[in-house]
Formats: sequence, structure tokens, C-alpha cells
Amino acid sequence: MSEVGTFAIGLDTPIHLLTPRQLFEMMTEWQAKTPKAEDKPQQPKRWYANSIGELAEILGTSETTVYRMKAAGLLDDCISQYGRWMMIDVEKVLEKFKLSNRRRKKK
Repeated sequence: MSEVGTFAIGLDTPIHLLTPRQLFEMMTEWQAKTPKAEDKPQQPKRWYANSIGELAEILGTSETTVYRMKAAGLLDDCISQYGRWMMIDVEKVLEKFKLSNRRRKKK
């Protein structure tokens, strides 16, 4: 609550009774009190797939090819599986194979 002019301005003061200066002063006070989004550490967003089919679609291959890679042990550190539940870290897979979005030209 701050005093501007002859009356006290608080959160209960109707906005139509404020002058632009009073509104601006309230906003600057509020901005000074609230923490900025840049001050908070941002958690990196990871990219996950829930099935072999999703991963195959992302990689642009068939499901059979992804199953072969999984059976060969190439994706062991990228896949967490418990029964039928599966979580695949797509970023790790892409990093492992260093794939880009464009296809290589055949010579």
C-alpha cells in the first residue's frame, strides 16, 4: 500500500480512480518485488518417445530397424523399460548416431 497524493492506494483501489502516474508507480513497485523469470534456473527440456513406433517415425526408419538396433544393444543406455512401459530419450539416440534432419546424398 502506498500513499500518492491525498489518498492511500492499495490493491482494493479501483483502477478507474488512478491517474496514469499512480498506475505506473504501482506497476514499478510490483515489478521490483516480483522475481524475474531469468533469475530462476531453467530446467532443460528433454525429448522423449514412449514406443519403438514413435522413435522409428522420428528417425525416419522402420520399426524393424529400431528393434534390430535395440536387440544389438545399441540403444541400451537410451531406453528405460519396465514390462511394457517404455521411455526413450530421443536426444541421446540422435546424439549417439549424430543424425541430422537432412538425408545424406548417395555417391
